[in-house]
Amino acid sequence: MAMRIHTTLQHIIAQSKDGDTVLLVSHGNYYCNIMRNLFHIDRDELFERAREKGRQAVPNGGIARFDWQKDHFELIQPMMDPEEFWNQKRA
Repeated sequence: MAMRIHTTLQHIIAQSKDGDTVLLVSHGNYYCNIMRNLFHIDRDELFERAREKGRQAVPNGGIARFDWQKDHFELIQPMMDPEEFWNQKRA
């Protein structure tokens, strides 16, 4: 799975220009694998962090944000449900 994630993200990076916004749509298990492979946050830790904040770790239709910074990805926002994301952007 790690190679598949790496290959997919490298392809996206190669096709994008500075300042582009890219939407990656996936399922929850792929998201959990991205978190483990890019940010070294395993599934148990991911779910525990969400529980501590009273959230679901992988809500239906969830939205996460990470940015590409020259040679690595930076986690901006772990996954949250769409309503929470919408309200956060409007606050």
